[in-house]
Amino acid sequence: MLQPRDILVITTPEPVHEKLKQHIKPITSHVVAGTNIFSDVFASWSDVFGGRSKSYQKQLTSLYNEAIERLQLQAYHLGADCIVGLNIDIDEIAGGGKSMFMITAIGTAANLEKKGSEARGRDNKTVEGAVSLADLEDMRIRKTYVKKASEGSLELSNDVWEYLIRNRVTELYPYILNTFVKYFDNGAYSSPESMDILKNHTINYLSSLPRDKQTELIYDTLSQEELGQYSRKLMFRVTENENLLDFEKVKELLDSVDLKIRKRGLSLFRYDKPYYDTVDLEELESIKESLPDYFKKLGDYTTKKTMLTGKEVEVWECKCGRKNNLDLVYCVDCHQDIYGFYREEINLEKAQEIIDEKIDLIRGLLPQQKSLVS
Repeated sequence: MLQPRDILVITTPEPVHEKLKQHIKPITSHVVAGTNIFSDVFASWSDVFGGRSKSYQKQLTSLYNEAIERLQLQAYHLGADCIVGLNIDIDEIAGGGKSMFMITAIGTAANLEKKGSEARGRDNKTVEGAVSLADLEDMRIRKTYVKKASEGSLELSNDVWEYLIRNRVTELYPYILNTFVKYFDNGAYSSPESMDILKNHTINYLSSLPRDKQTELIYDTLSQEELGQYSRKLMFRVTENENLLDFEKVKELLDSVDLKIRKRGLSLFRYDKPYYDTVDLEELESIKESLPDYFKKLGDYTTKKTMLTGKEVEVWECKCGRKNNLDLVYCVDCHQDIYGFYREEINLEKAQEIIDEKIDLIRGLLPQQKSLVS
């Protein structure tokens, strides 16, 4: 089955060995990075030979590849199997005394008349049994970092973060998450500046990973029963930034026996996917109908006698045992509603409103998208 990374990307209007069946639509992607990622490159000449910096070139290559991968993901969701007319620009954005680099990739999503996999296979053929020196050095560094992490002695310095982000070292995610939990959720002492650096590096690390790996790690983390408040917010932030809403993964969270985990799944509907189609529309409608099955009342409606008159009045009894007046949505003692939601959480009613809005917007836009493609 075709995966996003398998989508052919070329700079010419048409491939050499194949014919285009149809052009779908132009697509773009943007990757923004602070100039600080290059700052250490020029601090020492040890990395520079003949006027070229290996680290600088690696950083640019990483950003370039990220822009192309995001294009491939867009094309995949449009049902395309190739991108033609690729053009990439690098611009500097400055303002407020700060500057950033932005790489913009533009292309046209299209479908091929035929796959021509054999022809492309000849073009993409690599040398069998050869290992480059750069790959050897990278693997040596990777193994060193993994070994130190297993011993608990890896210091997450700027150089280490740069390597992990550039090379997308997923093996160290548990170590990174544990470090984040240590300082944010467990309250280990560190300066506010160090905490900000750790948070920003962790976000950049997760954002650098391939989309399928991002989704796997984020949702696996959200399924952990004992997940701290700050770690949970971190997962939500990356989900929002990267548009990682995944209906199948959300349903797995909703199927949990743990109410905390089910509520996390419900909160994810605040975020989005990169694209929606008719299948997604049907999925949203189905999920909306089934939500009440995941969140049953934990309390019950009953009556109690008033102290002054002795009359029976209707109240709702919270799971904590407190009987609350009907005009109170949240329990006076435990501050949860009858379903177990706190005031600041996305409750069942709010989640249904969010899903309704998505359904209305998608239903209104899908006919327009069909006419554009045809």
